[in-house]
Amino acid sequence: MQRDVFLLSVVLLYCIIFLMLHSHLKRINNPITQKFIAKQQENDNTVKTTTAPTESGLVAEQGENVQQLQQPFPKKINILKQHQNKESFVIKRNYSEANIHLPQSIKPKLENISDSKANCSKCKKLPYSGSFQNISGIFVLTTFYDQRIPSKHRIRILAVQDAKDNRKLVCWFKNGTYLVQSYATKYEMCENHGRKFGGWIYSCLVPKGMASIKVVYLSLYTNNILAPLTKMDLISLTKTGTKKLFGVCIPPLFGSVGMTKLVQFLELNRILGASHFHFYLHNASSSVRVILNHYAKLKLATLFEWELPSVITNNNIWYHGQLLAIQDCLYRNMANFQFLLFSDLDEFVIPRKTYTWPRLVNYLKDLNKNHPSENTLGFSFKSAFFDPWQTPDNSQQLSYLQRLYRSKSISNVRTKVMIQPDKVFELGIHHVSKPIFENLTITNIDPEIAMIHHYQPCMVRYEPKMQCSPKIRDATILKYTKQLQNNYNQRVKELFKDFL
Repeated sequence: MQRDVFLLSVVLLYCIIFLMLHSHLKRINNPITQKFIAKQQENDNTVKTTTAPTESGLVAEQGENVQQLQQPFPKKINILKQHQNKESFVIKRNYSEANIHLPQSIKPKLENISDSKANCSKCKKLPYSGSFQNISGIFVLTTFYDQRIPSKHRIRILAVQDAKDNRKLVCWFKNGTYLVQSYATKYEMCENHGRKFGGWIYSCLVPKGMASIKVVYLSLYTNNILAPLTKMDLISLTKTGTKKLFGVCIPPLFGSVGMTKLVQFLELNRILGASHFHFYLHNASSSVRVILNHYAKLKLATLFEWELPSVITNNNIWYHGQLLAIQDCLYRNMANFQFLLFSDLDEFVIPRKTYTWPRLVNYLKDLNKNHPSENTLGFSFKSAFFDPWQTPDNSQQLSYLQRLYRSKSISNVRTKVMIQPDKVFELGIHHVSKPIFENLTITNIDPEIAMIHHYQPCMVRYEPKMQCSPKIRDATILKYTKQLQNNYNQRVKELFKDFL
């Protein structure tokens, strides 16, 4: 009897093994499964790291000089043509996102989409914000007409150059049949961190009596008045019409960018009050381009390629030229927004006393009635770390809603600012480096009123007093759950059509 039971058990075991093998082989031969396996083999888990900045000295404007030259304006000026790298970007990576819990109706749509399926052929061709004009080794990015000081209008020139290069630029203006020369002052940006190449702001005083300037001609400082000139179109910092309330500037995107986190970032910031986003794309994947192009078609985002000159590598400039992109976004949007926020994709300014940024600004104005608002240029927010590797709260479906434990200690170094752009001369990564007028100040916001939710592992570098433990539960972000989930679901349905 026992022998029969044993034999029967063996037969049943073999049957179970056979059925499992058959089911596995059937699943492997499934075309969808084969595509999924191929996708997983292609995934590249690139990790993005950041380092906190330090400050360097500031150089004051001095020695401005405007000179009228009795030299006829040549019929044919030697204009250096703008160089643009028109080669298409080669997509080398697929991006996947771990530990993201989504509704079953949505999850397959994002996770099963690879860059090979992301059809970016219909994406709008982006302007090259990073197409620098080479003036004998000084690489000029953009030029602006600054009328903020009524009696002294200036041309602001954003450039990158070798830190040891002591040469200067000269601005030339066409005045009838003559050229008017104005020598540029040179200002080093605050966070070049001792790298070989860094960002600089040149300023030229506009000659009196000249108005409605649309272009400026640039050359190196030289005794040769017939030196080659580079024509640059000017972007005005003043415009008529109503400004939008809140714009968001995002530094150059590179490395691994999760698609679901990108959509969450955009939709949550829109709930908070953002009306427009300004992106710089540096080797961004095809799938990221499809998503951002969708927002651009809706007039919710402006996209620029970010491509540094070929002589500059990631090793000889700080963080992909991030600081130069920050200044470009600051000056480009100065006339368009009342407030600009500068943020990475893993950072959110979350009000604790109010629901949105407009209500937060009104709350802060009421709180500081005794402080003249005209002397305030913006707000600085401290941050708390929400470790993305913590055990997620699976009762929530979106990743940023699942991470509810943060460092109890608040970072006073890794701050971010929300500023009135027309009151700023230069902006650092975490602070305002220099206002346009000396009497302007920034208001430090109590974390009990609002703070940055920073979804990164806790960091203590440059901040010895920062303590990563203990951690506390902070569910403030859950007040956006319903609206964010609904907006996210609707956006993913719209985006899925763009991937087909």
